[in-house]
Amino acid sequence: MAVGERDPVSILWDGAARSLLRRAIEAKGEWQGTRIADPSERQRAMIRALGINVNARDNPSAIGGRATGTLNAKTRWARGFVRAVFYHNDRRHGGRGRSLEIEIGRYLPAGATVPAGYAVRLRTVRGGSVARRAAQQLPDSKRIYTDQGGPGKRWSDPGLRDW
Repeated sequence: MAVGERDPVSILWDGAARSLLRRAIEAKGEWQGTRIADPSERQRAMIRALGINVNARDNPSAIGGRATGTLNAKTRWARGFVRAVFYHNDRRHGGRGRSLEIEIGRYLPAGATVPAGYAVRLRTVRGGSVARRAAQQLPDSKRIYTDQGGPGKRWSDPGLRDW
């Protein structure tokens, strides 16, 4: 795939990601949760054909990997969900461009009405100048961009991606 193409796993999450994002925006800062259901056999086969193991340990494509303090999405499947949420929030793709906080929790067994999978929650946080000032106070090891506009330690290197 070409650099700049969407993560094929995240595309499978578009509907669920838009739904959770919409609920989080409407909740105005309150946490909204869902469950990241395990992939179906059809989804596994489709992604496996691309050489991606959805059950593999999450391996963020930030330059420093997990050492940079990035979100631990647990698995490649859950990382795809996170990427879909941020894709649909991005103004370049019709989103509202809100500042978001997302957490991936523990794996939960199936219940009477919910499938087995990882718990996830999302909320909007204050953005704009407040977010910009907060980012400027972060150490270089936790920033996507340097003050000069170049890639920081948390910049996502396309060469480290599995798509």
